[in-house]
Formats: sequence, structure tokens, C-alpha cells
Amino acid sequence: KVTVSVLYCQNVPASTPRLHHFNQMTRTTGMPTQGTAYDAETVYALADAVEARCRAEGVKCRSDAELTVYHSTALPGVPLRTLAVVLLEFCKDVTPEACVAAFELFDRCQRRRPGGVADELMMHRLFVGCAAVAIKSVQEFFPPNTVVAARMGIARWEINRLEATVLHDLDWRVVVTLEQLDRIVIRHLYEGPAEDEVASRASPVGRLAEDSSSLSSGAVPTPAQSCASPATGSAARRATSPPEVLVSPIPMFYC
Repeated sequence: KVTVSVLYCQNVPASTPRLHHFNQMTRTTGMPTQGTAYDAETVYALADAVEARCRAEGVKCRSDAELTVYHSTALPGVPLRTLAVVLLEFCKDVTPEACVAAFELFDRCQRRRPGGVADELMMHRLFVGCAAVAIKSVQEFFPPNTVVAARMGIARWEINRLEATVLHDLDWRVVVTLEQLDRIVIRHLYEGPAEDEVASRASPVGRLAEDSSSLSSGAVPTPAQSCASPATGSAARRATSPPEVLVSPIPMFYC
């Protein structure tokens, strides 16, 4: 456990604010000094919003060369909300903040893809991989992959492979700041993607410019291996106004 945490943050300066350092304070008093405290309902609403967006992409025809380990061989029938429920209700020590961080990593991975949005065949396995990484990046105490895999009904080797692929795709830059947690909630639940933002993601230049604070270009997708996965469901409701508690800008520090 300690080894994994060190690996994820081995290149971060000692002065860097790491979210997992605040984990114990988060559990007792909510988010420390900045940010918003999150609950299970926020996570479930995020899952619905992300799923609705991926559902809108449908299933795109692609060649074998474009397939990745995230793609299922058949359209899954389980909602993303169900996977979030499994993490929060049945996996010991997983916090809502870790799940929100998983959606932030999910967004980062999407920005690396043509079009900037995952489709129906890949969103579940992509979320599982991002969740496995986010839990270890955000928390000091977390369940092993064996437990998470058993609760989700997938093999341990598969969740290990998904986790390794996410780390590779993100170049091990998986630190999530308090500002980014708030921003991902506001983006999906209160604002929605702006039209110009969606258009900019369609080009490599636009995706790189948008993600300059958290990613670098050049990740090579892992070759596909056929395997079915968990799955999808409902549409999200958007709130009419953003939350009152916002954060001041925090510089992004990389792992």
C-alpha cells in the first residue's frame, strides 16, 4: 500500500499539496479549507451525467487497430451509477472524494481520444481503471484491487491491467487538486460542456491546449483484448445554479 502511494507521487516536490494528505481531515470535517464536501448523491449524479454523455456517442465503428483494453465486446447492461454504488457501499474505505477524482481522471483520459468523449463500449472499463488509480492517489487507506474486483464481478488481473493502462495513458500524472474536484462537478452537473469546448476537443491541438495543466501528448493505446465488462443506464439531471462554495485557483502539480 505504501509502495504504491510513493510510486504515484515519487516526483512531486515536498511542498506540493497532495489531496491524500488531507484524507483524514476530509473524513471528519469535509474538504479542508477549500473545495466542497461531496456525498454519495453527488457521485451518483456525476455517474448519470457522464453516462448520458457517453450514451449520446453511441457505438462507433472502428478498425481493430483503434480498439483498446477499455472496449467491451458487447454493450454492457449495468449503469455507471451501479459501479459507483459498489465502490461506495461495498468497498471498505472508498470515499466520495475518490469517486469524484475518478471522474476527473476519466475526463483526462477522454481528452486523449479523438472526439474527446468515450463511447458506450468503453466507458465502464475506463471508469473502473480510473477508479482503481484515483482511490490510491486520493486516499491513504484503500481496499486492495482483489476486493474491488470481487465486488465488481471482474477478475483481479483485469482490474490490474486497466489500472496500468490508465497510468500509462496519463503518463503517471494522476494528482487531483481540490479545485479540479469542484470543477468536474460544476462542469457535469451545473454547466455541461460548452459547444466551443466540444469543438476544440475534436482536434489534437484543442485537446492539448485544454489539458495543458494535467497531461502531455504522445500516449500510445494498449492493443485490444476481447473481454466483456460491466455497464450503462440513465440520464442525468442538471441543477439550475452552481454551488455557492467555489475555490480559488490552485496550480496543478504532477506526479
